Amino acid sequence: MKKNIWEKVTQTAQKYGLTKREIIESSVEQHLFKLKQKEYEDGFKNLANDKDMLEMAEWGIGDYYDQLEKL
Repeated sequence: MKKNIWEKVTQTAQKYGLTKREIIESSVEQHLFKLKQKEYEDGFKNLANDKDMLEMAEWGIGDYYDQLEKL
C-alpha cells in the first residue's frame, strides 16, 4: 500500500476512533458495491438498446395491464 494512503487510513482511524482494519474493510466493501452497481448499470443500458428485450417488455406491460383490469 502506498505510504500516503496508509497515512490517510491512520489519520481517519484516529479521527473517528476506528481501527485501520475497519477503515480498510469498509472501503473495500464500498468499492465492490460500486463495481457491482456499475455492472448492473451497464447491463441495463445494454438491454435498453436491445429491440427484442424492449418488445418483450412492452408485451409484458400489456399483459400486466390486462390482468389489473380483470381485478
